[in-house]
Amino acid sequence: MSGLKVFFSLCGQLSFLFLLAVHPLKFEKIHEITVPLPQSVWVHLLNRFGGGPPATTLNICRHCKRALDELERRRQREMETFKRLNHDYPANENVDVYFISLRWFKLWEVFVKGQEDDPPGPIDNSNIIVLKGNTKVLRASSEYGQLSRETWTFLHDIYDGGPVFFYEEEKDNEEEKQDPRDEEEDIQQE
Repeated sequence: MSGLKVFFSLCGQLSFLFLLAVHPLKFEKIHEITVPLPQSVWVHLLNRFGGGPPATTLNICRHCKRALDELERRRQREMETFKRLNHDYPANENVDVYFISLRWFKLWEVFVKGQEDDPPGPIDNSNIIVLKGNTKVLRASSEYGQLSRETWTFLHDIYDGGPVFFYEEEKDNEEEKQDPRDEEEDIQQE
């Protein structure tokens, strides 16, 4: 029990916030990990193990609240910036096309929508590439998305990872544009 008292003192009075002090994002799930007790049971536990006072309401501490607020601001910034950068894409002509694994992108999407507490980690494009000779190219049946250079740079600056793959659009508008999946030899690794 002495280990729990350390957590109690970090968040103020005993109010079951020791469960949140380890990971503040559990506050929304507090009712899944706590149970209300009759006063007689609480008094017995208090006399036997110490601690207190009893928690009659659950309030998140200011430190945990600050962490949750900052996480929400991060999610909003990332989503707003992503939407802004993608507003005109792919309508723009003659832009480089960057590829991103949909597996990683879906993890990011779940995070920014607040359905997951932890960010997705580094971008992992390893499931969308294959080695042909000495050249890495897009895997024929892989699931990937296409991003503008600005959107790729935005995500890569935050999450790092890779490998980075892009298709350079032809600068001559008279040539017919082809699907980058059909021209694997033009796909480059940065």
